[in-house]
Amino acid sequence: MTTNSQIILNGILDHHRKDADPEADPSSFFEFFTAQQILKDFDLSYDEIDAGLVGGSDDGGIDSFYILVNGDLVREDSEYEHLKKDVVIDLVIIQSKRQPSFKETPVERFITASNDLFDLSHTASLSDVYNEHLAEAIYRFHSLYRGLSPSFPQLNISFYYASMGTTPSKNIKRKASMLRELVKEQFPHSNYNFTFIGASELLELANRQPNTTFTLPLAETPIASENQVGYVCLVRLQDYFDLISDGSGMLQRHLFEANVRDYQGHTQVNDEIQESPSRSWI
Repeated sequence: MTTNSQIILNGILDHHRKDADPEADPSSFFEFFTAQQILKDFDLSYDEIDAGLVGGSDDGGIDSFYILVNGDLVREDSEYEHLKKDVVIDLVIIQSKRQPSFKETPVERFITASNDLFDLSHTASLSDVYNEHLAEAIYRFHSLYRGLSPSFPQLNISFYYASMGTTPSKNIKRKASMLRELVKEQFPHSNYNFTFIGASELLELANRQPNTTFTLPLAETPIASENQVGYVCLVRLQDYFDLISDGSGMLQRHLFEANVRDYQGHTQVNDEIQESPSRSWI
């Protein structure tokens, strides 16, 4: 029997797909949508989320693969050798199936692929087994972890199985615990997490919006400009850092991305900014 959450989520998915990319395959768009919701706390851009989609033929049961260092997405040209301490690596692996229930096969495929994912000696043969995008992502993770190992990074490994289902069976949960044992054999000091994301959980994630209202303590009384259209304020660096970062010290990137979006397009403020150079004495 179809649940209300499944009906509502199907409507939301179709609406967003038609709005973003009407030609997109519903299953492929589900992969993007689930990754977008799961990674919401990292404030990744559209392009960054799209870059982590590795599903297709020879994907080993992995639809999305993301590596983040201190909250920043690792790309092909990323460099982190300069980091010497307090390094946190997040490895996020997602399988997304637009199916009405959870099944055993996706978890089994996670288990099968885990040896290649987490055995740092597996390098040369990866391209013979997986598609180009996934093989490169695994290479990148191996290289990154070896390069940062002198700094003793904290490794967080998170598996997500997203579907339109409700509750996974006991046997499916048991197989997820088997995956934990395999991961711990390779990285005994890592933090491991396996999360089942169903229709109701996806709705909850999609409904959660980042906070956009903050309080910044001032060190002194602000200086007002003419007509009081702006202010010059003095604040403590620690207070400013607390404003732009979350509780774990990660940058709240959505604050800056929203500001950039506000200054795109034809608005009164943007037009005045554009006109100001012509009035300058330079």
